[in-house]
Amino acid sequence: MSTTALFAELLVVGIGALSWIALIAIALFGPESFDTKLLSSPLVLLGLLTAGYMAGIVIDRISDALLKPVAARIRSSHYAETIEFQNDREFVYQRSAMKPSFEYGRSRLRIARGWAVNSSLITLSGLLAVLTQASQEECLKLALLVSVAGVSLVVGNLFAWANLVKSEAENIRTRADALRESASPE
Repeated sequence: MSTTALFAELLVVGIGALSWIALIAIALFGPESFDTKLLSSPLVLLGLLTAGYMAGIVIDRISDALLKPVAARIRSSHYAETIEFQNDREFVYQRSAMKPSFEYGRSRLRIARGWAVNSSLITLSGLLAVLTQASQEECLKLALLVSVAGVSLVVGNLFAWANLVKSEAENIRTRADALRESASPE
């Protein structure tokens, strides 16, 4: 995977982290505490880009740790042990012209995994912002909206992630078996 692709992937996940961090700040200090004109400053944008990248790294590691046991369970219909999957993936990467396609799938998997965590935190911080900043008459409607939208995002990202994990295991197994079969003497 190219460095640029990895940077972009972590930035996509990091933007989600910056979103829930901003919602927490709005909940604590109110929206009027933030000067949005600062966002037009190149220096501020560079700082946000850097913070987004760093947040993406943290969320990627956290989401990987949280969902690793679930991924192993999903792969278990094709691989008894995680090391077997990792060995087959490396074997396919070394011997197949499909490596870019598999890497693209892994990138989508990591983004969906990171956004499953981000969506959860955006939902919680969004509810906190609604509860602390919305008027009494708007609070229930906004809380319901944030809850439905947030749960939909969490479920959607988890569904996408689980399907990507399953399809990756199936595709790696199929490709590894085909490569072994074509390499063995008949």
